[in-house]
Amino acid sequence: MLFALQLIFDIEDIGTVAATSLTDHPNDKSCDLLYIDRGSSRVVLAQGYESENSERRQAPARKAASLHQAVNWLFSKSEPGDAPDALRVAWRELHDALEADAIGDVVIWYVHNLPESPQVGRELKTARDAAEPVPVAA
Repeated sequence: MLFALQLIFDIEDIGTVAATSLTDHPNDKSCDLLYIDRGSSRVVLAQGYESENSERRQAPARKAASLHQAVNWLFSKSEPGDAPDALRVAWRELHDALEADAIGDVVIWYVHNLPESPQVGRELKTARDAAEPVPVAA
């Protein structure tokens, strides 16, 4: 995830970014990384998976499906209660950026080392749809 982030966003000091963006923890609400870039008005939310068995035919869809949980939790207006410290800090930073109208795009990644399946693609679309803003009635 960090290597992809470094390449795509041209980050020089990935160690500093890692210290603030990695949220991987047993209770991480299915969010392994939350990178907030106010300069480009983007947020990257990512779930990672690395298989030790390169013979597997596809990445597990359950990890992609869990991104829906991450989206719902991160964009919830509720305080982050039982979350680990790193994720609570990321939640607050995200909401500060949203309140400041500093975010234009939300990017959702499932970073893995296996072929992707149509089921994974469908799960990612579901997570994307959950992140779409709800239309406001006029």
